[in-house]
Amino acid sequence: MGDLRVCLVGNMNNNNYILAKMLRREGVEADLILLNNEYRYFLPEHYDEDLKDGYPEWIKKVKWGTGASFFYTTKDIILKDLKGYDIYIACNLFAPAFLYKAGLIKKTIVRVHGGDLYLLPFWDRLLKTYKHYLRPFISLPVYYLSNVQKKAIKECLAVFTLPHGKIYNSILRLKILDKLKVIGAPIDTNKFSPQYVEKIIKFRGIPSKIRNIIANMEKYDFTIFSPTRHFWTKNTVVLNPEADKGNDILILGFKKFIESEKVNPLLILVEKGPDVMASKSLIKKLKIEENVLWIPEMTPSELLYLYYFSDIVADEFKDGRYASVGLEGMAMEKPVLVYIDKEFEVMTGIPFPPCMNASNPDEVKMLLKDFNENRVKYNRIGRLARIWVNRYHGKGLVRKVINLIEKLLIN
Repeated sequence: MGDLRVCLVGNMNNNNYILAKMLRREGVEADLILLNNEYRYFLPEHYDEDLKDGYPEWIKKVKWGTGASFFYTTKDIILKDLKGYDIYIACNLFAPAFLYKAGLIKKTIVRVHGGDLYLLPFWDRLLKTYKHYLRPFISLPVYYLSNVQKKAIKECLAVFTLPHGKIYNSILRLKILDKLKVIGAPIDTNKFSPQYVEKIIKFRGIPSKIRNIIANMEKYDFTIFSPTRHFWTKNTVVLNPEADKGNDILILGFKKFIESEKVNPLLILVEKGPDVMASKSLIKKLKIEENVLWIPEMTPSELLYLYYFSDIVADEFKDGRYASVGLEGMAMEKPVLVYIDKEFEVMTGIPFPPCMNASNPDEVKMLLKDFNENRVKYNRIGRLARIWVNRYHGKGLVRKVINLIEKLLIN
């Protein structure tokens, strides 16, 4: 890559931090710019705890990034913070709009994560979703920002995403199919690997709070671990249908499995998301509290242990796609219970991942039954899943990104 300098702007779900780390391993000079609206769980120190004492020189913070700051942050301020790079990768709700304002959008790849593409650029969708919140005094600036975001995405160098559902429909509506590059979320397969966990257990041991959870797991026949946030009730989903995780499908399927089989499994859930109480109420109603363990939200470094000691990892079941939980579970060589749309391979050109594919409670029940009867089969699925995730979201993804950047800059 020579002296190429890459600037990754914004850090939704730590996507750009992970990608920056992986690019740097390949010898690329990649810097990460953290905006002032990064959710605390999407800060690098939440992903890698050794950063709590400070960032390396390639991670920098700026004083802009919120929707409000877009209107008082000048072009010169943005350019000063982002000067000296050959290409930019934006991954934050408003990052494309800021890069457009600075005149850098022609050198920008937009790494789509959801609402930045399917919601913000479309005024009609914003009105429908937030009609009770958009009062006259804020409607005009939101309308303006929406239009800037639309222009940014239409004029950018390329769009990185896995096309599906509302994302793909939005790409068609914006008429940017020619900009689409099929690049999914990066996953650090060096960190998320059984070998890495075994190494840290050998040298550091297991934290006491994790040991207590593992002691609980040992009382059951097998463990399903689902660190997915709880987002599934009608009142919650109405504001963001794309974010529906279908947690109720997993819980109902788990109940059906327990009822039909003479087995004693454990389902571990994380107290994360607006519908935790709804999930707890459903579990109580189904009378399966004895087979469910709730744990507090943890960092990725802490979750590593639970991925390692669990038998199955459960992702999400509504939108027809896998999320970071699924990728992390696959990287840890676990069979992942998830719903992936049958059109995945056609839409992306990527082979269907080895997984336990379920879209409703009955399918969840049948797959759990099959797992209980065929452990060797699912151990193999887990091993194949790691190979797949490394190829399409790990080292293979980084090499593809580097090749695309080279081609985009030549063109």
